[in-house]
Amino acid sequence: MVFYFFRICKMSIIIPKQILQEEINECGLACIAMLAESHGKKISMEELRELYPVMKNGSTLYDLMVIAEKFGLNCVPVKFHPGEIEELSLPAIIHYDDNHFVYLAYKKGKYVCVMNPAIGMQILHYRSLMEHISGYALIVDEVEPHKEKQKYKHNIFDYMSFLNTKGTSKIKGIYTLLSLTLIISLTGFIMPLMVNKAMNNVFGDEHSKEFPYLLYFLSFLLAALFGMVVKIYNEKIVKKFIKKESLLAFQNMMSHPVRFYERRTVGHMFSRFSAWVDSLSQKIYLDNILRGEWIICTISLALMIYISPLLTAISCIAVTVMGIISTLSLQKDKYYTQEIQNKQSDYNDFLMETLQGIKTVKSTGIGRQRLLKFSELSHELYSVIQKQNIWEETKSSLYRMTGTLETLLFVFVSLPLLYEKSISFGEFFSYSFIKVIFSTCVTNIFQAVIGKYKVNLIEERARTIIRHNPVRKNNEYNSGPVKNGELTLRDICFSYNGTNNIINCMNLIFTPGSHSVLIGPSGVGKSTLSKIVAGTITPTSGDILFNNQKVDESFLNEFVYYQSPDDIIFKASVIDNVSLFDMAQTDERKEEVRFILSELHLLDVIEKMPGGIYSLINHNNTSLSSGQLQRLLIARALYSNRQLVVLDEPTANLDDEMAMITIKAIKKICMRKGKTLLVISHSEKIIREFNNIIKL
Repeated sequence: MVFYFFRICKMSIIIPKQILQEEINECGLACIAMLAESHGKKISMEELRELYPVMKNGSTLYDLMVIAEKFGLNCVPVKFHPGEIEELSLPAIIHYDDNHFVYLAYKKGKYVCVMNPAIGMQILHYRSLMEHISGYALIVDEVEPHKEKQKYKHNIFDYMSFLNTKGTSKIKGIYTLLSLTLIISLTGFIMPLMVNKAMNNVFGDEHSKEFPYLLYFLSFLLAALFGMVVKIYNEKIVKKFIKKESLLAFQNMMSHPVRFYERRTVGHMFSRFSAWVDSLSQKIYLDNILRGEWIICTISLALMIYISPLLTAISCIAVTVMGIISTLSLQKDKYYTQEIQNKQSDYNDFLMETLQGIKTVKSTGIGRQRLLKFSELSHELYSVIQKQNIWEETKSSLYRMTGTLETLLFVFVSLPLLYEKSISFGEFFSYSFIKVIFSTCVTNIFQAVIGKYKVNLIEERARTIIRHNPVRKNNEYNSGPVKNGELTLRDICFSYNGTNNIINCMNLIFTPGSHSVLIGPSGVGKSTLSKIVAGTITPTSGDILFNNQKVDESFLNEFVYYQSPDDIIFKASVIDNVSLFDMAQTDERKEEVRFILSELHLLDVIEKMPGGIYSLINHNNTSLSSGQLQRLLIARALYSNRQLVVLDEPTANLDDEMAMITIKAIKKICMRKGKTLLVISHSEKIIREFNNIIKL
């Protein structure tokens, strides 16, 4: 890895920072960002996502060429035979596997650096690369050399930035813990001191029968007790740190807009978030090693040099070899860390999908297919884990072999010194103990470097998820609590891919207390318009006004209740599900819940449950039918204090009779509470219940 760092620094081409894709099908954008950086242009993924929303089926090579040209990169597509990959001009973006893009940074002999947005950087032989490529690539047609290249050139310090310990430096009590840990480490020198005194007492010229064994025993006992106290204190700090950071990260994760989640799979988000939380417990430990272990290492080294510079040189050579092994292993460790995270994400995603769709799996009889797919994913995951374990054992064997050779060389050199009385018996045994302390400290530092590298990789992959998404305030309405009023959509346009508008110059007015129905063929944009009204997605252009004042998503989130087909029943009581965990459940509000449930023909069913409205339910509750669960979700919308209620296909799972009962109950309750209502429906009978019909 050392030669890799210096090789990068000496190369004329800029090696961009590895960018990992966070969203589905954004590998092309990640490659564009890396290609731009290699040509002296800094483009962030946030900027690219904002300007070029990823299409559901991903980007084509032509799309990438158009995007690159917008940033001043004159790219040309090339077609080549996979066997001609060695002749391809680099850097380049190539089509990889079925529907994926990777960035080729540079080549060295028969090997090429592949920067894969899905799994990270790899050094692959051309033969391995040929198995995955289709023969299409995008290269930059450079008319003149770029003058800005040196400005963004990476150096070795950029690549070692993962060793930064600022992340834990502001934790309350961290330096107290560091000081206590150092004291514990210093007690390790009691043993070599005792051995030195004891050996010199027995074999030295000044023989004494009295030796303070009791004093040393008490010292060891106190050190052990003190170590237990420090461990308890350490766990207390770690607990507070994990609790605080994970809570903040969870809050930040929920601050993202709905489209953020639509572009990511649940399994991938879960894997990255949980891996990041697990890494928090290591962060304090690793940072404190990097902060304080070198002090013990320096003291040990000084004592070793004082006893025998020759023996110290042997230990330093062994430590240097171990350091080289650790440094060279970083790339391999990085690869396995990223690969396991990706395989774990696919594994979790498939498992969650199967559990969520278990009724479909059972009813369609595709259990065998799911089993085969699960077997395939399990094989891929545990094959990588097996390879990582073998690699870790290989590293450990190299460390052990280095340590064994050091011990043999130490014995070979030290025995003549002992025979010639160049060192005393006490110094010989003391040196042996101090050498163990020194080796342990150095090994801890090397392991901490590798650990920090892995933690940094995990943090990078989770950064987009756990990063705070500030809500951009663009409200002119600042009149305190939101009351009902006129909501206006003016010249609203929306596009998912930045080019074709699903909604084009839409103008709508929702007057207070009005009841409207939104109709139109499937795919025309009814649900999209509902999401814009609710503030869950932002229109491409146009304004939303409340009482003639501009408002943004933050206002709409307080004013509109949007019930989508994706809403779920939480694992909680019926009343908590309807009131959404309203803390002020007064008798009046409980009666309001009962009234709404009664109007929706649910109260009798729920009262027959063991706990009535306090019965514990969840989305898979077998005591309620799908139609009853849907009406329970409608009850939640009607109970809310939002002034505009948007219901997306509220009667989809109901028969005609119950659908009419439900829609009349919805209108009655909205009229009683003065709410504005917007319903999306395909039912002719439901449509006839509304005077205000909006057609798309």
